[in-house]
Amino acid sequence: DTFRSNHDCIGNFLQSVYPNQWSMMRQNGPSKRLRQRVGAAEAPTSAVDVKRVLIASDNLGDLGSASVMAANYLAMEFYTKGHEVVILAFDDANATLARLPSENKKDHESRKAATLFVNVDTNSTVSLGELLVEGGAPTSFDGVIDMSNVAAQTKQLLALEQVQEAERVVYISSDLVYGPYLNGPCNEQRPTNPCTTSAEEKAEGEAAVMMQQDKLQEEESGRPWTIIRPGRIIAPGSEKSLENWFFLRHDKEKQICIPGHGQYLLGVVHIADLISGVMAAVGSSNAIGQVFNMHSNDPISFDGLALETARIFEREVESDDLVHYDESQFTWVLRRRHQFPVKPIGHVIPTVDKAKTLLDWSPRYNTSEALRNSHKMHYNEMSIEDELPELDYELDEMILENPHKQLQIAWSYPHINFNRPLGAEDADVADTGNKWDWE
Repeated sequence: DTFRSNHDCIGNFLQSVYPNQWSMMRQNGPSKRLRQRVGAAEAPTSAVDVKRVLIASDNLGDLGSASVMAANYLAMEFYTKGHEVVILAFDDANATLARLPSENKKDHESRKAATLFVNVDTNSTVSLGELLVEGGAPTSFDGVIDMSNVAAQTKQLLALEQVQEAERVVYISSDLVYGPYLNGPCNEQRPTNPCTTSAEEKAEGEAAVMMQQDKLQEEESGRPWTIIRPGRIIAPGSEKSLENWFFLRHDKEKQICIPGHGQYLLGVVHIADLISGVMAAVGSSNAIGQVFNMHSNDPISFDGLALETARIFEREVESDDLVHYDESQFTWVLRRRHQFPVKPIGHVIPTVDKAKTLLDWSPRYNTSEALRNSHKMHYNEMSIEDELPELDYELDEMILENPHKQLQIAWSYPHINFNRPLGAEDADVADTGNKWDWE
């Protein structure tokens, strides 16, 4: 009533002072900006009305990796917005939705009950389509989010009729598909050059999405696709995430063992920023047939991660606390659970200008804020055990017990001095005094 009274007073004033303009506005209606501000319902022309969402992921019940946590966060985001969520869990017979930070038990149980799970055994002879029917999945989906890490699973998913008829297919890839480069930040037009097994799978998955969807569109039966290449995901609640690797060692005041010289730059993205980017891509026609990088605007080095996480623990880190080692000297013990969480392949710092322009998306968290938020949510709100089995520090102990396999680095970046060639055999470095400069 107060709003209407004030509105009438303003209208009477405008009519008396600007009679011609007032008459024209009465005929044309209020401006678009005014309609948005007063809450008039005017859906943007680019909006896609997604109601049924299929999310494909690997080992969804395991909260170890950040990508798995991203699938859990994304499922919660669609659920809270009123969408019907179906989870396609590859190779996970016990898939379930984990309780996320700030989610109480009652809401978590309600979300689990409302989410349909379809477990897929990749070794089974039963087709994926039959499994969806047997699992009670809908016969059609408005949106499909593929977060699987195996290209064969992506190809299997794309062959489904329900996926081919979806309004939007979003493939979550990785910025590691670019491979290493030394000539500064790159955009989405840079050719891919994956040099790790996981990056090769993602690159193959991207190619399958582009080829399959473009072929179907030529036959007038396909739907638009979007590819997102995030940086390293900062995911509160993930026990094996990038940041938690550092948190655990600072908490025990251990020396930080970093492969190589520690100066390679990489981009990170907070899980909240990634989710907002995915939602923006799903709801915008500007995302059709596009590839987007998504990460914070401030890349950080391996050494920088060690120092930044140390500040969170208010730990004074001296140069002796950072131990650099030759990764090739420990290949015989580098099992998955022991190794450094990032492969030291080179600088990986893509730009996000395209996402800012076409999706009106920008990261809310810079790297420092993302790390601090993850620590707060992980330890303070989730109360997750802040200790891993001692076996997980086995590689650290081996590195510290073998100083001749370490890299003696002078802190004079960008010139870094090594006391031995990378990959040299033990017999070749005994008291040789061989030193060389690396830029």
